[in-house]
Amino acid sequence: MNRQVVQLHTIEQWFAVDEQVRAMLLPRLRVRDRLWAFRLKLEQEKVDLTESKWVPCRKCDQTGWKWKHPRKPGVHPSAISTTPCLLKVYWEAIGKPAAVMHEARDLLIFDLGTAAHDMLQAFGQAGAWGSYYKPEIAIESTPLAQQFQIVGHADADNIIVIDDIAGAPIFEVGVVHEYKTINDKGFEGLKGKPKQAHMAQATIYSACLNRPVVVYLYMNKNNSNLEDFPVPFNPQVWNHIQQRAVTVKQCLDAQIEPKAEVGYHCGQCPYMYNCDAFKAAKGKKGA
Repeated sequence: MNRQVVQLHTIEQWFAVDEQVRAMLLPRLRVRDRLWAFRLKLEQEKVDLTESKWVPCRKCDQTGWKWKHPRKPGVHPSAISTTPCLLKVYWEAIGKPAAVMHEARDLLIFDLGTAAHDMLQAFGQAGAWGSYYKPEIAIESTPLAQQFQIVGHADADNIIVIDDIAGAPIFEVGVVHEYKTINDKGFEGLKGKPKQAHMAQATIYSACLNRPVVVYLYMNKNNSNLEDFPVPFNPQVWNHIQQRAVTVKQCLDAQIEPKAEVGYHCGQCPYMYNCDAFKAAKGKKGA
């Protein structure tokens, strides 16, 4: 007898089912245990997934390397979700040239994180989380992203099949993957949930791709331990981000810069040397 298949691919479909059903499904969306089982299977079958994901840098006669996904002009999820200053978001959106703030150690940290992403995506493409898995999904072509000029990539778009609940239908749940590498101290500080900044950023991917759940997969850089947290779409978080996005979009349409928000975050801003508000605040402190 064929079992019923319940598709929970979208946010609307997810919230249409009973809350008790959603609570039952969430723990079964943990991707860590599926990955561990899949990795052991690969070891037994001696499958090699290592493949370079980097491209040569033509500016230096291919003697160096560069990231294959350059940062595009537009509203970036990492900025609109967490950056207090909307002027920075606006300048990024119009492609204003920014100073390079990264030192060599920072760049190596980014390199390590990108390599971990590539490894996890290779596992996903090989079937670790089922047959429907798409890495590096660009969100700018979605209607919601186009409405607010949002650009960026989700780490992966996935549909996880849950078929191990006795007497229940087969559930297909649409899931966004968010991968993070983190040191030992940060890993211990997770305390059973993702970081707030990460949840805010990934909520944008969830909304734009219309997926009801984001699974945050953290890798400890010290020992390769993994922790994962499946979190359903939060309308309240999205509404807050959407309000900020509306403000930025209005400024972009009118070509009017939003007011700068000066604070601790300015020290990490690549535009601080061109920001009149920052210079004025710095001058007052020095007076």
